[in-house]
Amino acid sequence: MKQHRLLLVSLALSAGLFLQAQTNEFAVQTNKIGAPIQPTMYGLFFEDINYAADGGLYAELIKNRSFDFPQALMGWNTFGKVDVLNDGPFDRNPNYVRLANPGHEHKHTGLENEGFFGIGTKKRR
Repeated sequence: MKQHRLLLVSLALSAGLFLQAQTNEFAVQTNKIGAPIQPTMYGLFFEDINYAADGGLYAELIKNRSFDFPQALMGWNTFGKVDVLNDGPFDRNPNYVRLANPGHEHKHTGLENEGFFGIGTKKRR
């Protein structure tokens, strides 16, 4: 019985090694001309990797910091009396948040930002 078990285990291991022995080949022929490109074809390509267009690659931690997203409070969790206004006291950032007293002693008003996949912090050295 032990010999059969040993034989089965060795067959399974050798089959696994055989299946993983496949190789893949990708050939690039740089000396041949590819498909023709029309002279009227032009444009710009921008790949938004890790929210690079909106705070991912620079040191921005706050998502939707100026409340300019299509949904003004996207990225924000609010509680109490929170209003997004744009009645003009600021020229460069027209949208802003006004926090008001909720009118109840046992309730509070505030907001918190979810950041980009959270907000990472480090202890300063």
